[in-house]
Amino acid sequence: MARYREKELIGTREVLAAFLFMDKEDFLVPLSSFTQSDSPWRLSTASAIEGLGSVLSAATLPLALTHDAVSSSLLQRFDSAAQIRNLKNFSAGEKPTAESQIAAYRSAKKQAQDFSSSEKGRAKIRDDIIDILASHLYTDALQIAAEQLLAQTVIGTWTVFETFVRSIATDWVNAVPASASSILNAKELKDDIGKQPISFDTLSSHGFDLSKKMGNALFDGKRLDRFRVMKGVLKALFGTAEVQRSLGHGLHLLNQERNLLVHNRGVVDADFKEMTGSESPIGEKLSIEADSVEASLLAVRTAIVAVLSAAETKFSESHH
Repeated sequence: MARYREKELIGTREVLAAFLFMDKEDFLVPLSSFTQSDSPWRLSTASAIEGLGSVLSAATLPLALTHDAVSSSLLQRFDSAAQIRNLKNFSAGEKPTAESQIAAYRSAKKQAQDFSSSEKGRAKIRDDIIDILASHLYTDALQIAAEQLLAQTVIGTWTVFETFVRSIATDWVNAVPASASSILNAKELKDDIGKQPISFDTLSSHGFDLSKKMGNALFDGKRLDRFRVMKGVLKALFGTAEVQRSLGHGLHLLNQERNLLVHNRGVVDADFKEMTGSESPIGEKLSIEADSVEASLLAVRTAIVAVLSAAETKFSESHH
């Protein structure tokens, strides 16, 4: 159930564990350079960026809404003071002109912006945000909602990566049909792809011309949702050391957490403990905190960047 019971126990540490604090624009910067190329997998790249952006937008919604509320309250405070001072320019009972009220508002807005940019102002906004978010952890219902948001972020993050792997693998084999042999000859993929030849129906659906659709035909009906298979496909197509390093513990843990959340409602079982080394007790709900979710997002971004870098280098070399 809820992790925080008493109001006096809820502070900055608990807020940082319950809510994700990440800047979407900064997070996506390492991926932005890949949107400039006219590569065959540009749509796969754009889709991955959009997917990660959507996941982060949803995950950081509490922060965004709270920041807007705090900023709005701050502006209202400065505006109220400015409008009161504006009354000095008019006789008792005289109604201020619309122009003077607009001028007072503009002055208040400038003051609010200056205050927000100051060290004191930033500290004030920070503390107000923490206080408001802490208030959301006072009840079981809101605590559970915060936990569910983190859980959905885990699931969404893995989905983005899974979709990216299938998409770029398909695009790559479409662009370089001969690379299908590296998939079919990979020992670790024999049982998943190598033993399942391209069917007559698949050939027929592509007009018996696979010169630009080899990837679609190769992966049609094949399951690429298991991490073992995904790693095998990426190794066969883009087997650089950087790609291999990026497919390590971080993605393994994300995959296991996602599977536990989707298939076992997040209740820790023996398989999960064996696969991850988790210290969480069997039979209890997996405790997900913002730090681990952020690490998962970073692991996915690192892997995507590594794959895109390897793809661009390999494709460039093959066309020179």
